[in-house]
Amino acid sequence: MPEPETPERWPLARCRETLWEAACQILLVREELSSLRAALPLPDDLDERLEHLKPYDIPTDMLAAVETVCQTLLAPAQAALEKTAAATEEQLALEFEAEERQWRR
Repeated sequence: MPEPETPERWPLARCRETLWEAACQILLVREELSSLRAALPLPDDLDERLEHLKPYDIPTDMLAAVETVCQTLLAPAQAALEKTAAATEEQLALEFEAEERQWRR
């Protein structure tokens, strides 16, 4: 059986660029979902539906899904990718030291 090939290792600059591109793609998805949210034909009784006084209809369910995905999943993912893409060795060392001090308390 042949040995598996070692995957090509990218230069750090290419990895950083790919992270920025991924963060931008997430931003585009968030913007698209924001446009969808603005265009949804929401019911007049939206507040009652969101407070669980009435069952969701399709637009209310779409609204809840869009807001949950954007706030809970996409915004943190975008922020994490941007932070990592912008990270420096010095910044990472300072964060490590701060975490070490916190754990030693």
